[in-house]
Amino acid sequence: MIAASSLAFPASKTLALWWRQLAPFQPESLWVGHLFVHRIEALAQVVCTVPVEPLPLLLLRTVALNLASAPKTETGWLKRLDDRLHLGQAVIGRLIRDLQTEGFLSTATLPGLTDPGRSAVDKGGYPEQQWQRREFAFVERSRPDGQRLAPPHFLALAPSAAPAWQPDAHSSFDVAVLQLDAKPEAWKERFGFPADVLRIADPADDAGLDPPAWQRVVVDRPERLLLAVIAVGQQLLGFAARQEGWELQHARPIITLPLSARQDLPELAEPIDLAGWTKVWRTWCQGRQIPAAEIEECQLTQAGQRLNIQAPSGLVSRLEAAKNDILKGDTWLLAGAGYVRQAVQVQVGQAF
Repeated sequence: MIAASSLAFPASKTLALWWRQLAPFQPESLWVGHLFVHRIEALAQVVCTVPVEPLPLLLLRTVALNLASAPKTETGWLKRLDDRLHLGQAVIGRLIRDLQTEGFLSTATLPGLTDPGRSAVDKGGYPEQQWQRREFAFVERSRPDGQRLAPPHFLALAPSAAPAWQPDAHSSFDVAVLQLDAKPEAWKERFGFPADVLRIADPADDAGLDPPAWQRVVVDRPERLLLAVIAVGQQLLGFAARQEGWELQHARPIITLPLSARQDLPELAEPIDLAGWTKVWRTWCQGRQIPAAEIEECQLTQAGQRLNIQAPSGLVSRLEAAKNDILKGDTWLLAGAGYVRQAVQVQVGQAF
């Protein structure tokens, strides 16, 4: 995997533009960086709603509406239903027999609804388990040098146009990570795991004959995604971006997570403490030959996306003489050495 130090990050003007573009979401904090994603196509057992044909569905719903005053004989039912539907008793009788055969109507009572019948009335169809090819996204969790910290983590990630990357020996995908059916329901809900997926077929299960092995083949399409992440209340929202032209796709997020997800994915939006920002500020000043004594006199406070710096008069005078844009309050700095880094808007004022 590519080391974090080899990747490009947006400059101050780009961060300022992205912050303005994301303003409608009322962001409180901002992170930017790169996610190394495995787009995994695999065979999954899912629960689908199979639609019932319109005419049988109409009959089922008519039965449901008349259950409260149900006739006691089959002849009475046929007359009642024909009075409502005007299809002819022979047609209705044939529909009832078909629906009994298919398990929507009971044969014990005429023509009581079964559980599949009630599901069809409520949802227009009935649940059925099927095998389908599905895509699942897993994000790498790695140190800045590219060494993997933990197995890839599932992430509900909308499709995006991102460049491919080539996994190395440290970042190849292990299909054992796909076995997520044992995860707690709270975990699945937190990370947006599809509720209709019961399990993902294990391609290494040689004992299983259904589905056959060729259908259980897993395909990995790795991609490197440039991302802007904002904290909004108790949520994290992620927006895709393109490095060419630093264009942010700010209309809608491709990631929506509860803020509590940082417990499992801290590298996605890890807050930098004041000591970390002090180090960043010191490095920025040293690059502009500001005396160490003046740097040490600065007092820093952080609130959300803003880093407030109370600087001595000598430092402010130097910045004014250099006509440095940081005094305009629209300069942004990044902190961190990982693949995703926090951004802050710097506000410099003179200490009294």
